[in-house]
Amino acid sequence: PLALSSWSASVVGVETDEDEILVTAEDLGSRVGPGGRLTDIIVSEYGHDDHTLTQLPKSAAVTTLLGMSFNHYKNPGRAFEIATSVAADVDVWQLHYNDPLAAAELLAEKLN
Repeated sequence: PLALSSWSASVVGVETDEDEILVTAEDLGSRVGPGGRLTDIIVSEYGHDDHTLTQLPKSAAVTTLLGMSFNHYKNPGRAFEIATSVAADVDVWQLHYNDPLAAAELLAEKLN
């Protein structure tokens, strides 16, 4: 899931009374189905004046995936194995943004 602030949620049309809400791609209108292939990992950072998308080394995928997982401490070896396997097959990007809709447009332009 993607964590959205209440402001970000309202901008993309998700109603919430909470300060933060977790949404999935399907919640935002994407079609997710079997047989899909992960091609890109976006490391996003909100709070920048400009909207930029720069490619990162594949190692950034490993640290990002492990840093965002909640159960890697249970089997660290397996978690590392999965993260490195995923990182080998994806492109990794750093997204700096301030407006989520402008960021979405930038992603669609650069990654489609």
